[in-house]
Amino acid sequence: MFEIQGKYATAKVFAGILEKTAVDQINTLLNQPFMEDTQPRFMPDAHAGKGCVIGTTMHIRDEICPNLVGVDIACGVLVVELGKAAMNPIKLDQIIHLHIPAGFNTHKTKHSTKEIKQRFGFAIEDLKIYDKLPVQVKERAKKSYGTLGGGNHFIELAKSDESDRYYLVIHSGSRHLGHQIAQHYQSLAEKKWRRSYHKGRSSDLATLHRSDDQTEFGNYLHDSEIARKYAKANRILMAENILNHYFDSQFELQLDGRILKDGLQAECSWFETVHNYIDQSNRQDMILRKGAISAQTGERVILPLNMRDGSVIAIGKGNPDWNYSGPHGAGRSMSRSQARRQLNLEDFKQTMAGIYTTTATRDTIDEAPFAYKDSQEIIDQISDTLTIVDHIRPIYNFKAK
Repeated sequence: MFEIQGKYATAKVFAGILEKTAVDQINTLLNQPFMEDTQPRFMPDAHAGKGCVIGTTMHIRDEICPNLVGVDIACGVLVVELGKAAMNPIKLDQIIHLHIPAGFNTHKTKHSTKEIKQRFGFAIEDLKIYDKLPVQVKERAKKSYGTLGGGNHFIELAKSDESDRYYLVIHSGSRHLGHQIAQHYQSLAEKKWRRSYHKGRSSDLATLHRSDDQTEFGNYLHDSEIARKYAKANRILMAENILNHYFDSQFELQLDGRILKDGLQAECSWFETVHNYIDQSNRQDMILRKGAISAQTGERVILPLNMRDGSVIAIGKGNPDWNYSGPHGAGRSMSRSQARRQLNLEDFKQTMAGIYTTTATRDTIDEAPFAYKDSQEIIDQISDTLTIVDHIRPIYNFKAK
């Protein structure tokens, strides 16, 4: 751990090494007045991102910068515990290719707003900015439930190191809807910044204020919560689609973690771990997590490392010095463009030997394990905030372009 001193705050960095770009981004952030009394903490997987550091955690006081949360609001990882019910990787791959749209693709038909509202307790029509969204964005959002997206999103079948149990792991987010929400509110923040320019403040870090901009501040929190529910529903519907087609049964993931199979309680269960969000469980002391996860006392979480090494399952320790947080994975050691330039496709395929995948290709080489920080390095740095209880290793991996 090391500290970085800024004008308005001192940050603790729990990463062993941090590249210069990330250090510069942290310094810029710490020199913003809204950082006073926010206790910034940067996770072991921290690295430079677009405009801010991935792996940022901080308390929210009177201002929110939408850019710090980012565009993939409530991106996260859903884990279905399958017990000893093994799945054939070849059959699983065929089902995913047929039934789970990836990249920019969506389903051809829309999900019913009424059904989504009844089951998940929200509708995109609840968004404060709904009337401002273009028609095509609204239509796309309704067709995007149960879709994977691209980038680092993935679907994986993994097996426990500690037992014979299998896990279906799905990493996805709020799709283009979260992007629209983030852009709208950051635009509002930047307009305010231009009207009342403050020397030393970056427009990229323009904020919405709790007091003099109460409506926009509250509306952003409201709409980001809708995005969180949308992302959860998206992951659940993907998992159900896969399980239904694979086992030729009707699965339903209950919001309390139980799973019904053909209307009866199944032996399997599920949980999820979310990053890129503002934790609103205490509205007087909210915590922002960008590329970081909640690690409250007793909380079960998953940390995906890379597509070769799989994930670790851990239990939170509720450490206040870490902002009750943990890393969301291994974190990138190479930018995507650097990985595309420098990594070798044959090396990528060779390191994935023993894991069934049809997506270890030139199109996904920027997601190769070599583009991420060393898994053991991350594991060695989290003992103050998490207790690892299992390591699940991939048998099958699907990575979108």
